[in-house]
Amino acid sequence: MSRPLRVLVYGSAPSGVCDFYRSWMFQPYLAELGIELRAWLQRQPPGPAAGEVPLPWADREPLEWADVLLFRRGEQTYHLCIECSFAHLDRQAAANHARASGHAIQWAANGFLRPLWEALERTPRLLTGRGLVYETDDDLLRIPSWNGNRRVLLRERDLMERMVARADLVTVSTPVLAGRLRPFNPRVRVIRNAVDRKWYEAAVPDGDLPGDPRVLYYGNLARRAYYGVCQEAVDEVRRLVPTLRRVWFGAPDDPHHRARVEGLVDEVWTYVVGVPAFAAALVRARPEIGLAPLLGDDFDRAKSELHWLEYSMAGAVTVASRTMGGGPYDVIRPGVDGFLVKGKAEWREVLLRLARSSSLRAEVAGRARERVLAEYDARRRAEEWAAAFRWAADHAGIGRLERRLAVSDEALAAVRHRAADAIHHRQRMEGRLEAVGRLLARRRGEGGICGAPRGAVPSLVSVILAAGDPRAAGPMDTPSPSLASAVESVLAGLHQLVEVIVVWPAVDPPPALPADPRVRRVPLRPGPAGESAAAIWARGMNRGLAAARGAWVASLRPDQEYEPHHLALLLEVAEEHGLEAVYGWLVAADGRHLGPWPPDPEAIPPGSELVSAGLSVVRFDPAAHLLGRDPAAERWRRLLSLKIRLANVEAVVVRARQPSSLAA
Repeated sequence: MSRPLRVLVYGSAPSGVCDFYRSWMFQPYLAELGIELRAWLQRQPPGPAAGEVPLPWADREPLEWADVLLFRRGEQTYHLCIECSFAHLDRQAAANHARASGHAIQWAANGFLRPLWEALERTPRLLTGRGLVYETDDDLLRIPSWNGNRRVLLRERDLMERMVARADLVTVSTPVLAGRLRPFNPRVRVIRNAVDRKWYEAAVPDGDLPGDPRVLYYGNLARRAYYGVCQEAVDEVRRLVPTLRRVWFGAPDDPHHRARVEGLVDEVWTYVVGVPAFAAALVRARPEIGLAPLLGDDFDRAKSELHWLEYSMAGAVTVASRTMGGGPYDVIRPGVDGFLVKGKAEWREVLLRLARSSSLRAEVAGRARERVLAEYDARRRAEEWAAAFRWAADHAGIGRLERRLAVSDEALAAVRHRAADAIHHRQRMEGRLEAVGRLLARRRGEGGICGAPRGAVPSLVSVILAAGDPRAAGPMDTPSPSLASAVESVLAGLHQLVEVIVVWPAVDPPPALPADPRVRRVPLRPGPAGESAAAIWARGMNRGLAAARGAWVASLRPDQEYEPHHLALLLEVAEEHGLEAVYGWLVAADGRHLGPWPPDPEAIPPGSELVSAGLSVVRFDPAAHLLGRDPAAERWRRLLSLKIRLANVEAVVVRARQPSSLAA
């Protein structure tokens, strides 16, 4: 049985209402459908040194785990001055401004999101074979002036537009919102909100609460303007039907802010944290009429019908604002499973009819609940999310085509073929790595893998020199004329108990090598037509590993030379400290030092390492290009995932004689 499809949700936690409704409520149902959700909550860069490396974070395990990466909405990445127009991405610059001006700063909620996204844009291979989904349930590109988040989100508009445009798939909650985002990306899919009947069926309405009927509005203080749309009509009906009780649900617990709504209604309920708990509290509040007023601007029109879903499940009939040009409550069938009104007169007329007729309320509310259960059930909606995630995985990379027009069938087929190859290959490699991990754990338990302890007979080291280039995408170049010099640098080293295994394609003329019994030639069979230099190198290294007789294994390139102390130094450190692998530094042709600590799979160049032969079961991957990687870095990534005992020696152990892709 294949493993589940893995979806990594960045910056989202089940505690958030929008996050819960759009992701986490479906987690158990998605698991049944073979989709595994995991949160990636990192919001701060790892430290000042992050700017010195190509990527802004050290721990890439979350991304390595994922088949699909999901970004939600947008977060504040700028530090904003509350008292002037100052805005900056750098925290120190914001602190300097606060000190100099005496102003207060609204600190960024997420200092990691922007550098993360820019790294993904700058380094496409990080997403190779991974689908990219952007999800939103609000039009954050059209924030009205009255919205308190406008000042924050205007600064983030560029980032949100880039995320929408680059995504392989965009998911939204309404058709109106889909229409807004299609100019940025044609691959927009509408997935409506949903409710879980278990939240509501476990709760019991409080029959002792006063009011007949109970008219309920829910929202925080920021939505007080919404209530103003229907307030006069509600108050007038209250005068005509004295038993009617006005209920505000979701007020803040703070007494000062709570007082701002207590004068508007007869009864105030405090906001309840957690969607299932909120749903149960809504049922206990026993609403019979649910109010869903809107101001009717462009932002409102893109909102979802969530209030109608929740009111219907709690047993209330919904009275909602009718909006011109489409809106969230267009799903309501007026007079059948809810009511749509516009203007004070219509609000008054409908509310009065409902207030005076309990049978009408029960009839409409009953039909609404039946429809919601039939069309908005969480299990049913989970199937739509599963289909969306699988589509994104199958078409990983289509967003990089940067085309707003429809993609041709040929291009679509090519993307799907590459994406399928990548994800299937990654799954196969993960399966093999799990088996290797079990094998190494057993060997470690038996005292194996590491070399001989210090003071014992010197260990034989196998140095493998394979044709090709681990970081070359194209076919192999002409063999380097300096190959013999590379081999001689090994033979002349301080550690003499070595064997040099030169792996060369059988179809090529054998290279001229020093006449030394420690040098062995191993032929490499021809590969498929058009095989890249990286694949040839990986197959050659595997061939060399199979032929190696040493307790330790190292590598070398034709355009490199070992320092005399290379093997002696690394071997001494490895055996003294019981390590399974150790590496030093490489000096590139331009004088740069490569390969310092901490270990980065992309920053440990071949030729600088010494690895226990017991780790030879972790082979090089000739098809690493399917994951957008070079075989050397991919092997290091797998070794590091096995938590091998590894160290870095701060000394130059190998030099590149000429510029190469390894020193790029």
